[in-house]
Amino acid sequence: MQEAARTARRWAAVALAATAGVATAQSSPPAAGDGNTPRLVAATFLGTAGDDELEGVAIAPDGTIYAAGTAAGPLADLPGGVKPVTLGEPNAAWGYGCGFVARFSADGTRLLAAAQFARGLAKLTTVAVSSAGICVGGYGGQGIEPLLNGTGGLIVKGRYDQRDYKLFTPREHYSEPRCRKQLDQRGVPLVVRLDAALTRLTAGTLLKGWQSVWHVPLPLSEDHWQPTGLALLPDGDVAVSHDGGYATRPGDGRDIGYEQFYFCPDHVSRLSGDLTRRRWKIDVYTPPVDPKRATEVISRRMPSHPGSIFSSPWRHESLGQTRILRLRSDAAGNILLAGWSPGRTSSEPW
Repeated sequence: MQEAARTARRWAAVALAATAGVATAQSSPPAAGDGNTPRLVAATFLGTAGDDELEGVAIAPDGTIYAAGTAAGPLADLPGGVKPVTLGEPNAAWGYGCGFVARFSADGTRLLAAAQFARGLAKLTTVAVSSAGICVGGYGGQGIEPLLNGTGGLIVKGRYDQRDYKLFTPREHYSEPRCRKQLDQRGVPLVVRLDAALTRLTAGTLLKGWQSVWHVPLPLSEDHWQPTGLALLPDGDVAVSHDGGYATRPGDGRDIGYEQFYFCPDHVSRLSGDLTRRRWKIDVYTPPVDPKRATEVISRRMPSHPGSIFSSPWRHESLGQTRILRLRSDAAGNILLAGWSPGRTSSEPW
């Protein structure tokens, strides 16, 4: 019953996203009643019988609507008899389904085209329309590299070693059989570009970072991905926000400790439009904290780990861990970020 309810919510999200796109595409919002209340003018469905997610929508200059998300499995029997283009070969070991991009008519009533990655290759969270094609952001799993070879991308081979990290999580997050590790989803930040007709991949790159979503049954919740944010800048460059991950390796052969788990910033990169060059990259940390107070609070909350970071003073200006949830740009090319961090002031390290 719970699974059925979750699936129903996913389908509802598809309908609402398409409707929002239609409303945006109109020159003025349609009115009903007193003339100030928007009304539903169209809705289009697509998906599978599984747990589908539609996470991004963008409007092309001609009003065409592009939507990106991840289906539980391969898309088939699409409205209007559309046959999706499938990219790559399946790699089911990476837990997620098929990332897809769909193109709708400006009035939201017809599906015109769709492209999907084979199962397990990519999870898609964001879409943006440029004059050079359709940019899509998300996460790639091991097996995505053959699609990126030959694109000239900045990074075409991912680092997947974090898949084997022994993360510091409560027992209820990983105890079998209640939690099934085979349903965990991990991936490396990904940006690709397709042609406007969604027939082929024209550019692509992986980026530094990592995202993990553990299979955690209700009422706990660990099933939401941090978007790989995209913004198209006036000169054709692409700004990308990418998750820094949950842990960083110390670099000296030591096992990962709590310090490396919590001190891991997100990143923002400015890439050339063809995704082959990086203009710059900045690391986004939390606001500064008082190291003395941080040491006191962490030691008090985690007293049972002698020899770890808690046995010595906190050595950093911040707690590091951030979560960028949205990235936008304005007409002048300024880049705007929104999200959260675990530290707010120098006297409140949590």
